[in-house]
Amino acid sequence: MSVRTRSESYFPYEIQIAQEVWQRLKPEFEILRRHAPKLPSMMVYRTVAAHLNKLPEAQGRWVPAGELNLYALMSKIFRYLADSYLDEQYPALLERSLTVAEFPYPSDRFSSVATSFCSFFPNGGMMVGAESPAEYLAGDIAGNSRKKGVVKELLLLTLAAENRAIDNFRTLVDDTLLAAAAPYCPLVTSLDQQLAAAPPFASLALPLMELLRAPLRACPDSLAGQMEFIKSNWSTLLPTDLLSEILTAFDIVSEEQREYWGPTGPPPVLEFGPGAGGMGGNVRFCRRRRCLPRTGGFFPGCRLDVQRGPPGQDGLCLAGSDDKELWPPHQPAGRDS
Repeated sequence: MSVRTRSESYFPYEIQIAQEVWQRLKPEFEILRRHAPKLPSMMVYRTVAAHLNKLPEAQGRWVPAGELNLYALMSKIFRYLADSYLDEQYPALLERSLTVAEFPYPSDRFSSVATSFCSFFPNGGMMVGAESPAEYLAGDIAGNSRKKGVVKELLLLTLAAENRAIDNFRTLVDDTLLAAAAPYCPLVTSLDQQLAAAPPFASLALPLMELLRAPLRACPDSLAGQMEFIKSNWSTLLPTDLLSEILTAFDIVSEEQREYWGPTGPPPVLEFGPGAGGMGGNVRFCRRRRCLPRTGGFFPGCRLDVQRGPPGQDGLCLAGSDDKELWPPHQPAGRDS
């Protein structure tokens, strides 16, 4: 089962980014966009992490890109479950709950919160100046899908405010300005109360917001712990695509946490041949048959053979290995290897 697209995505890279932060990031993104018209998500997260780690207040609070990826994926999972509950299980519940909370869709109170949210947390189109918050909301289609999407984002923003595990990058989702500009807090508080009294999520005995709070309560200070809770307890609720993304996200975090004892800066370029740096003249290649096609002239003074040997012995053999059949890199191009 793959991820279903129920409603248009508001944030282009899943992660919520406040307008104030986006304005500071925009020049860096413009540079990246010239080289990659459609930026990969991890490139975006690394750019955001690099920016956050340069801030004066970041001293002692390093933000790894893998953590941002975990948070973005958790937000994606929350959106999937919110869509499943509010669009499929109980499609009339959200509008009815907003009416009871005195924030119905056509009201000025709702419009004030929705417009302010779009101003302080712009979507992809607003980030590049293609549309204004008012234009975005006015362009809603039948069923109020955009307005419903904004309400779901308000609920996720509330959960972010409760999540201690993202304190290192709290500035991305800081809702202080939104709360001061519009009745955002009364809306989400009232809506939370209405959803608490609503039917539970199908197959579980928890209302929607309590379900989404469960990982935060299980591991309040660790995004990795929260994602592990999701993987262990929600596997029957999530499609295979999202479960695969969880494994990939853990691999990225694990790779970032590997110890590295080399020098700082870019890795050195290996050189071969007598007197060269790196491995110098000690490079030898093992003569094995069943070689893959060789790559010639990649390094000055040597030939690189990519070789397929017995199980566990693939690749290049260097001088000093147990293999007795060694020959120097300068082999005639036509020699059978």
